[in-house]
Amino acid sequence: MSKRANSIKETAAALGIGVSSLYLLISDGRLKAHRLLGRTVIFDEEITRFISELPPATFGNSKLKGKKRGKSRDAGQAAA
Repeated sequence: MSKRANSIKETAAALGIGVSSLYLLISDGRLKAHRLLGRTVIFDEEITRFISELPPATFGNSKLKGKKRGKSRDAGQAAA
């Protein structure tokens, strides 16, 4: 039984987020961290659990339907 203990930086990189965001996930209780010889570590199993519980991504916000994309950008360019 092998458990790999990942550092804060390694875990943030694995999740594709910043260290500050990772600390927020830990403080919110969404990601479980442990102390090991004075270091904060996250086990591989915890990273896998966290990823598996993420909700599926959704695209096409209903609030944006019918609106043209980039309209505000075009208006800004016209004013320049």
